[in-house]
Amino acid sequence: MCRILVIEDDRIQQRLMSDVLSEEGHAVVVVGSLAAGLAELEQQIDLVVTDLHMQGGLLALEELVGASSAAVLVVSGHPDREAICAEAGVPSLGKPYDIDEVLRTVDALCPSPPFGSLQPVDMAS
Repeated sequence: MCRILVIEDDRIQQRLMSDVLSEEGHAVVVVGSLAAGLAELEQQIDLVVTDLHMQGGLLALEELVGASSAAVLVVSGHPDREAICAEAGVPSLGKPYDIDEVLRTVDALCPSPPFGSLQPVDMAS
């Protein structure tokens, strides 16, 4: 399970992404702007899933990447998404997106729990 921050200004996309990730067992925090997202990064976040183009212009991707050690995944329909993300060194998926592809990518980007954090199972019971 990861703690995932979703930065998206479209309420329908917020709900869809939140529902999909929550159903997979992730703890999801949703915000509607870069400013709110940067404030949330003061908390422990494992992965940021963000749109590139929101009200007010393009997301400052470099600022987001530099603000935390969290992995970043861009999910956007912006026509220059691939070039922008390649320059920033972050993976991206286009919109409309395939939910299975989102989940595979999130699984690849989310850190596995530390080995020592696994709880032993009593097989005698």
